[in-house]
Amino acid sequence: ATLRYVCSSARIQLPPFFRKAEHSLVFTRWCHRVIVTLVLLTFRKDFIRHMIVLQIEHVKDFMNHLFASDMFDRFHVSACEIATFVTFRVEGKYNEEWFDTDEKPADKSGVITWQTLKPVVYELIKGKKVPISMRLDFCHYMTNGDVASMRIEYEKERLLLYTGYMQKEFSLDKSAQQEWDDNCKKFIQKNKIVSTQVE
Repeated sequence: ATLRYVCSSARIQLPPFFRKAEHSLVFTRWCHRVIVTLVLLTFRKDFIRHMIVLQIEHVKDFMNHLFASDMFDRFHVSACEIATFVTFRVEGKYNEEWFDTDEKPADKSGVITWQTLKPVVYELIKGKKVPISMRLDFCHYMTNGDVASMRIEYEKERLLLYTGYMQKEFSLDKSAQQEWDDNCKKFIQKNKIVSTQVE
């Protein structure tokens, strides 16, 4: 009866065969799969990321921190996209086959840091005209295997910062995600960047 209610709530129709054989082993396994699927769908969003959005009030000041200081240098860059006269896309993962043996980066993550990529990006955007849009995906690898992130999106004179968090393993404990969100806000405030939380 409980399974009938769950399936009805999720709009999952019981196959005719199973309606006549509700005590069979096959039916029991099918029911288990349905319940597991529903649980995963319920918690999938939190499992992948827990997000807040900050709107940066002074774009020019933030860009000075981004390109003229070491504020973000320690972060890795998983992806970058810049639209000027064409759109440039960068995947942050190193192409290991390009390096000679003695040139390979010591960073075990295999992902480029902002300190290394920053001068390349700056060459793409410098000049009298501002980019049409820009997106930077910063990531930070936690010791427990989780990956925390900050996404910076600029378009039409509006600059937003998104926090993100991906767990290595499923857990109902979201304290690490909340801590990352709080640390991001403190990080912004510490560097005297004015922001407003919009989500």
